[in-house]
Parts: sequence; structure tokens; C-alpha cells
Amino acid sequence: MDVIVFIPKLEGAGSRLLRAVDRILTVDSLEIICSLESLKRRLRRPVHPKNVLILMVPDHALLNKLVAMRMHLENVNLVLILPEGNPEMISKGHGLRPRYLVANDENFSDLPAIFKKYLS
Repeated sequence: MDVIVFIPKLEGAGSRLLRAVDRILTVDSLEIICSLESLKRRLRRPVHPKNVLILMVPDHALLNKLVAMRMHLENVNLVLILPEGNPEMISKGHGLRPRYLVANDENFSDLPAIFKKYLS
């Protein structure tokens, strides 16, 4: 299984997410993408059905851009990480049809359970 992680900001929550992924997973390949343009280019290439795409979305503007390109996310095992306590973003995030949608908690405690399902 390969994991693609989209983190527009590597500091703060982004660096905590990378540490959590590194602790939890032994993956064949971990690909980190930091810009929307790079993500678009990556999604134009084939994504294996067992691969996982983690999208960390810090704000409405980026979520709107991702929703506009949702056709590129249709056949991807998507984990969507949104800021905590924002019902409007959570509602819009469901439009991307993620396998899992989680709030951006401090230590990403939901990730082990999520990846256990992918690995089984």
C-alpha cells in the first residue's frame, strides 16, 4: 500500500500528521505533496486501488478548490482531515465522498484505527 499525503502547510498540525503517519504505518511508499498544483498533477497519474490519499484541508478556500476537482478523487481511498468544530466544512467535505472524515485533533488518534482497516 502506498500513502499519498497532501499537506499544504508542513508546520504545526501538518508536521504532527506526518509524525503520526510515520509512527503508525510501514508503507511501501509515502509521497508528500504540499501544493494544489502538485496534487492535481499526481491525480492525473493512475492511483492503485489499495493506495490511500490523506488530504489535510485547513480552510474553506482550499476545500472549495478540492470540491471543484472531486472527479479526480472518485476512485481514491480518501481520508479527509478538516479543522475541528466547523459544521459547514464537514458538510462540504462529505461531497468529496471520503472513506473517513476526521477532525484535526492534536495527536491524530483516529489514524491507527483507520489504517488498520485499510491494511486488513
